[in-house]
Amino acid sequence: MGSKELRELHPKNRHIRPKIRQQLQILRDNDTLRFIARGRYLMTE
Repeated sequence: MGSKELRELHPKNRHIRPKIRQQLQILRDNDTLRFIARGRYLMTE
């Protein structure tokens, strides 16, 4: 699901992309995801 679909589902939320970025950083910091390149992550086992 992309940010366009999320904007349609939650029209009053103006901070969708920053929230997605924040959650990806939290998952990265918890070693759930590994950062590969800009916008690319790999799930760890």
